[in-house]
Amino acid sequence: MNRKMDPVREELAHAGEASQITPSLRKLDGYRIMTDTDVPEEDFLMRFNGKACFPRRDLTAITGLEKCGKTFFTSLNKGGRVVVISPPS
Repeated sequence: MNRKMDPVREELAHAGEASQITPSLRKLDGYRIMTDTDVPEEDFLMRFNGKACFPRRDLTAITGLEKCGKTFFTSLNKGGRVVVISPPS
């Protein structure tokens, strides 16, 4: 009879064993960000009240209740142009 071992117990059984270093693991290690990694400043799409928001090259979701202005808000950035609305003085 072939008994299936619990996945957690199976992983624990391999604790202390050396991991195999594969080419894909080496490639992945090249993308690791460490404390000494030089990370370029992010470029932001907009600023609200002096705070940067919506970094470029990032996924951003605009969510909210129906009829709350999501479409209007997203239309401010049509065609890659940014319209900045200043708060009232």
